[in-house]
Amino acid sequence: MARAARTATAGAASTIAAQGQALEVKLASVEDELVQMNIREGNDVLTYPAKLNNLIAALAPVVAATDTAPTAQSYEVFKDLSSRLERQLARLDEIMERDVAAINKLLEVQHISAIPIRHR
Repeated sequence: MARAARTATAGAASTIAAQGQALEVKLASVEDELVQMNIREGNDVLTYPAKLNNLIAALAPVVAATDTAPTAQSYEVFKDLSSRLERQLARLDEIMERDVAAINKLLEVQHISAIPIRHR
């Protein structure tokens, strides 16, 4: 975390660095549910499971492929994917409110700019 590096002369550097690493792990766990980060080339999609962004994107052409209303199964898949997405967004909100806020307090004491928080 770049902000932790700026506190190298301060006694709080190790605390900020440790909290920054813990924050990265938490954010990575949310990211891992949303996006498949292991795909580097075309054949990788066969090796790694699709994540929420791909599953939601794959549903759109299925629904759009016909002039009729979406099927009950399409609604069920959408409901399931939406629920899973909301759970991840709630986890992200919690991380931002709790963990980022705690790091920002430490950074403020060291007169280092805070991590911006976007509220949804």
